[in-house]
Amino acid sequence: ASEYRDMLYGRVMEIGGVDIQTVLEQIATLLPYDDEALMVYGLESYLRFSDQLYGLGIVERKDEAEFTLEIDGGTEAFSVQTALWTILENTDSQTQRMLGREYYTEGYFYEYFPDSSALYFVYSYGDPWKDEAFLQFNDIMFSVIEEGNPAKIVIDLRSHLGENTEFLSPFITRLTQYAAEHPNVKVYTLVGRLVAVATVMEVMRVREAVPGAVAIGEEDFSILTGSEEVRTLKLENRDLWIAYPVQPSGESLGGQETGLNVEGFTPDVRLPLTIEDIRNGNDVLLRYALED
Repeated sequence: ASEYRDMLYGRVMEIGGVDIQTVLEQIATLLPYDDEALMVYGLESYLRFSDQLYGLGIVERKDEAEFTLEIDGGTEAFSVQTALWTILENTDSQTQRMLGREYYTEGYFYEYFPDSSALYFVYSYGDPWKDEAFLQFNDIMFSVIEEGNPAKIVIDLRSHLGENTEFLSPFITRLTQYAAEHPNVKVYTLVGRLVAVATVMEVMRVREAVPGAVAIGEEDFSILTGSEEVRTLKLENRDLWIAYPVQPSGESLGGQETGLNVEGFTPDVRLPLTIEDIRNGNDVLLRYALED
């Protein structure tokens, strides 16, 4: 939202006059999580809803919260109205545009970088087995690859939504064929900070297709596991819902065994990403792949 644009890139110091560390510690008591990565993901999610802060007694109203931010060496207070989700969604979209990753409605796109001799493929979501659009897109993209004969293929999975791994099978099949015919092509996968198990499996499938493929991730990379079943209960006295896991997650997606074990996976290259990089539109991971 435009009225909150000045908050962008600020560091949250307090919410409702409560130190942010105390806020995070209180929110953590509500979270269902199996590991630290899932806890961090949950903290970010819960901060998007003012009713959670109200339920914890951090703010006095469900439709408003005061945020104190550190901006350019000083502090500034912002009164944030209604749902915080909308604010952060808009911020996420702006960050994507700054990083050159504004996604199409289909959830995927490609771009050819002639100066780097690289084909850049972004995949967020989609179901190619039910949607002919992806199959057509895949054919067009590989026509460009075969005609341009790029030195590199970069696969960006940083916004992958954690779907069943079969969704990218047409791409994996063509990539396997192309890499076999062009053994000198370099292949890179990009993953973010909190990465879904399904995304890791996609990276591993790329490695199977191209054994020399390089996975590039953020320095504080973590695999976001979770639970296959989550139940909820409502605390009537605070009008607050709490979710909790009842079954640990396994090596399956959608109830189907994957045959892949993600335990111990880590990116081959891990790079730090700072708020200054985001502010300046410096996509550290993509730049590494293009310049390597």
